[in-house]
Amino acid sequence: MPAHRIRQFDTTRTSSVLLRPLAVRRHGHVLTPGHYVGAEPREDDGEPFEAKMARIAAELRAQQAEGARLDAAIAANLERLGFGRRDDTS
Repeated sequence: MPAHRIRQFDTTRTSSVLLRPLAVRRHGHVLTPGHYVGAEPREDDGEPFEAKMARIAAELRAQQAEGARLDAAIAANLERLGFGRRDDTS
């Protein structure tokens, strides 16, 4: 291949990295970027994993309930304006 056709891989402008199979194997086939591009480790916030997951799951359920409430309100408003539910989307 002619020299002018070869491109240098610039990691300063992207988070992509070209990995060789041996490097992937050495990392136990883990493909998360932090193993290869030097992501900073996060500081432990001290909250136990089980407690954090329970809290986050509860927040998600509350947000989903609020979303369902808002969806129903929007649907009712559209119905009132004459744009009720339409089963066909074609």
